[in-house]
Amino acid sequence: MSFAIGLGGIIVALVFLTAAVYKGWSILYSSIISVIIIALTNGLNLYTALTENYVNIIRAEKGANHGKR
Repeated sequence: MSFAIGLGGIIVALVFLTAAVYKGWSILYSSIISVIIIALTNGLNLYTALTENYVNIIRAEKGANHGKR
């Protein structure tokens, strides 16, 4: 895919994420939809983008905050 489509997908995903959270949608569901938008517009494998990239970031954040209140 071209650079312009990929960059446009990132911008659309960011605008969607901002609008969805502003309207009160769950950040978890909104971020997953944003990852799907980015993966599709940048020619990434959707399964890899969700399981390897997205989930590992969530696990790292959860592990870093483990035990903190």
